[in-house]
Amino acid sequence: MIKFFRHIRQSLIMENKNSKYLKYAIGEIILVVIGILIALQINNWNETRKDRLKEKELETALLSDFQETKTRLQETIKKQELAIDNAKQLIINYESNQLLKIKDSLPSMIGWGFSAWFRAEPVTKTYQSMISTGNIDLLSNSVLIQKLAEFHAELDSGFEDQEETMNLLDALNKQLAPYGIVLKSNKARKKMGFNLLDDSMLKNILSDEEVMKLQSNHSIFDLGARRMSLEINRLESQQKMSDLVDEILYILNKHD
Repeated sequence: MIKFFRHIRQSLIMENKNSKYLKYAIGEIILVVIGILIALQINNWNETRKDRLKEKELETALLSDFQETKTRLQETIKKQELAIDNAKQLIINYESNQLLKIKDSLPSMIGWGFSAWFRAEPVTKTYQSMISTGNIDLLSNSVLIQKLAEFHAELDSGFEDQEETMNLLDALNKQLAPYGIVLKSNKARKKMGFNLLDDSMLKNILSDEEVMKLQSNHSIFDLGARRMSLEINRLESQQKMSDLVDEILYILNKHD
């Protein structure tokens, strides 16, 4: 083909047909430009196809991450709600001077109320990798990008009280240590692999005297109330994260 065009050029030059040669040269330039544009278009199409395949891989990985994150959040939220309910019942009975009525349940309610702290660990490896590599730009859905950013912003801000919570737990544990609360709770014993206490032992696990000491230990219930307040804030944050996860999963499943 190149030889063919070269032959035409040489013939026109030799015949001194300048105007025809000029038209031919312009036509040849146009053909070259068209060829370059076609090659660029093919290359762009290939790159776009590769980007869409990579986007699909990222969405599949995000779907897996957020499905696991949803499970973890649901489990944690249930535990948080139980802890808050236990703490609430403790404070209600404390304020009404009725701790003796629930003395058999006190170790469990304190251990899984005032002393309980739960935090879900969302799976963020795909998103973090996308941010560090710049692959976040491969996502074509702007709403998905926005929801991912909102979720991780909530995740970053949702545990700002962790240091304060740990300090309160430390103070609570010091106050509760003389009562041996941990070893008097079957839930705690089961978790640690100790033998469980039978019903007769549980019934008298705390003496009336110990319960009355608890009743008069205002520091424990003040610390517990502050702990409950922080736990409520964390619960609300994780519920918000759970809602965002549902929105993200909806978008990802819709794209599937």
